[in-house]
Amino acid sequence: MTLTERLREKISRAFYNHGLLCASYPIPIILFTGFCILACCYPLLKLPLPGTGPVEFTTPVKDYSPPPADSDHKQGEPNEQPEWYVGAPVAYIQQIFVKTSVFPWHKNLLAVDVFRSPLSRAFQLVEEIRNHVLRDSSGTRSLEEVCLQVTDLLPGLKKLRNLLPEHGCLLLSPGNFWQNDRERFHADPDIIGTIHQHEPKTLQTSATLKDLLFGVPGKYSGLSLYTRKRMVSYTITLVFQHYHAKFLGSLRARLMLLHPSPNCSLRAESLVHVHFKEEIGIAELIPLVTTYIILFAYIYFSTRKIDMVKSKWGLALAAVVTVLSSLLMSVGLCTLFGLTPTLNGGEIFPYLVVVIGLENVLVLTKSVVSTPVDLEVKLRIAQGLSSESWSIMKNMATELGIILIGYFTLVPAIQEFCLFAVVGLVSDFFLQMLFFTTVLSIDIRRMELADLNKRLPPEACLTPAKPMGRPVRYERHSGRLEVWDAIEGVLCCSSDEVSSGITALIFLDKRIVAARLNGSLDFFSLETHSALSPLQFRGTPGRGSSPVSPMYSSSDTVACRLTHTVPCAHQKPITALKAAAGRLVTGSQDHTLRVFRLEDSCCLFTLQGHSGAITTVYIDQTMVLASGGQDGAICLWDVLTGSRVSHMFAHRGDITSLTCTTSCVISSGLDDLISIWDRSTGIKFYSIQQDLGCGASLGVISDNLLVTGGQGCVSFWDLNYGDLLQTVYLGKNSEAQPARQILVLDNAAIVCNFGSELSLVYVPSVLEKLD
Repeated sequence: MTLTERLREKISRAFYNHGLLCASYPIPIILFTGFCILACCYPLLKLPLPGTGPVEFTTPVKDYSPPPADSDHKQGEPNEQPEWYVGAPVAYIQQIFVKTSVFPWHKNLLAVDVFRSPLSRAFQLVEEIRNHVLRDSSGTRSLEEVCLQVTDLLPGLKKLRNLLPEHGCLLLSPGNFWQNDRERFHADPDIIGTIHQHEPKTLQTSATLKDLLFGVPGKYSGLSLYTRKRMVSYTITLVFQHYHAKFLGSLRARLMLLHPSPNCSLRAESLVHVHFKEEIGIAELIPLVTTYIILFAYIYFSTRKIDMVKSKWGLALAAVVTVLSSLLMSVGLCTLFGLTPTLNGGEIFPYLVVVIGLENVLVLTKSVVSTPVDLEVKLRIAQGLSSESWSIMKNMATELGIILIGYFTLVPAIQEFCLFAVVGLVSDFFLQMLFFTTVLSIDIRRMELADLNKRLPPEACLTPAKPMGRPVRYERHSGRLEVWDAIEGVLCCSSDEVSSGITALIFLDKRIVAARLNGSLDFFSLETHSALSPLQFRGTPGRGSSPVSPMYSSSDTVACRLTHTVPCAHQKPITALKAAAGRLVTGSQDHTLRVFRLEDSCCLFTLQGHSGAITTVYIDQTMVLASGGQDGAICLWDVLTGSRVSHMFAHRGDITSLTCTTSCVISSGLDDLISIWDRSTGIKFYSIQQDLGCGASLGVISDNLLVTGGQGCVSFWDLNYGDLLQTVYLGKNSEAQPARQILVLDNAAIVCNFGSELSLVYVPSVLEKLD
């Protein structure tokens, strides 16, 4: 086994076990997933809602004047200024950015010296700014006259009264950690601990006290508990009540004079106006809401094509919740670890939806509903996940690889999108495997009973009545269809439409379907000139191997009429023909099966999976379809989607007989072996060696009891353990004639072909033990 095959097997097994877990404990899984979603989305509570974030507008500093309170702009006229740009601003903020380092760095310097000397400059700058006075023709102006005065702290900031200005000018700097006292700063043995003592113990998404006093995000300040950089950045933040260009110009000139530097960039060419919205911007939410409406409609109309789900609206809603939650989790997780989005939500989220995609949701749904409908829900979920596990993981790896390539383009906007996309893909995979899979298992569980009732054919609902008259026997001879009276041996009617020899017949109430050597299908109807007697079925539909025959009165005149023909059902002779649950299944020597709808003879699917001619077909009222061929293989199919559920190499030579129970597949072949397989995993339980020439003799009495034919006897087996329960001899032990063509009747009696006789076996002891 190659490395790829081993890896594929391990992934398939892991998905299978995961499917069993989700379907076995749906409520705890959903509660756990909901807790994870809430935990990951918790950082979003401290972020502004989409449309409520700050909006910026830039104007030149030269000749700036506050906008008037009443805008003269008329509606309908183009305007470059935003609607909110009216009236005087609440405050003006001026930051003086300081970037310092210790150079040259001597070996005898301590690590704390990296921060002590650069931070000590903040006290000098604050003192120079407070002492600055503007003198002009109009008089003198100090900082106290133009700054924004603080009168009291908000209730939530009372505990920081020693660090934030409570009265006077609103001026912030790193010196506030030491109450702007230089001596206290130099006496502090652990300045790093002082700065970080008010930092939250958990990860924080909003601005902290350190960010506020340093004036830059903490990761850009160069001051950290772990990474010791030799470059420290901070700002002196001034807040003015009114914009005073002359005072700011004089302050800028004085600082440049006191601190000359060739790298100084204290020129201000523009003024940035920041507006904080009080209400959600509906216009910014329109692209996002439209995306999810289209997403919901796409999933709903995609699931409409799948018949085996209970609530298509519910699955569509679950898929939308999966994608939406994955987006929120990705933003929350990225914010939690310091990556805050700079792109507009309306710009990034629709593209994230495209990257995350919906393929896995639809593939999982189709894969699960294509499993045999009579299996347990947890087995269906496990088998559906296992069959698509390899393709899901390959697609996931491919998408992550493409996103990784995009990250190395070194374009900031693309890099940010790639980071969000990676987290979104992982969180979406997590939710698909836990939340959506569990919801799908609940929906399949609700669908079981309702779906079973829908799949019963109309004729199965007729009430059996007491038979009247004589049965009709059907004969096939030289391609002609002849209807005979089984008791009197009189030919009732025949069909003269002869196109080829007949290979198989199916009886459906008043209809007959004939399969021919040329690969065509003929549909006949039986008509009578007098009223038909009530119909009685012989044997449970789908259990016995003989067709069900209707009963007619002896006085009825029966006419056989060809209604229509499917001329090219197969390219080669049809070798197997079965019908149940409104579907007609044909198998041919061209190695294919075809599924037809009985009501209109429309071909729904062509099933390909055998490498030899089809020899036997099984289908029952629960739409379980199995096929065997000359290649010795058994295939299980989903009648609803036309997909192959499993493939098993069963026998050496032709498959001669095939039947199924709720948990097992039972097959026999020319190798005189009867094999019992697990339907959900395709693993063989055990085999029963038959006498020579008796391999095709088997019948199922119930899900736990199997009857097989032997040389002069029939045997009863326990299907669960493979134990021989009882052997019944049909004649003398010396008579070495095989018991062939076993038929199980409704009263649990067994009819078999024993030599030139039909033997009827009734074993009450076995049935009592079964009960």
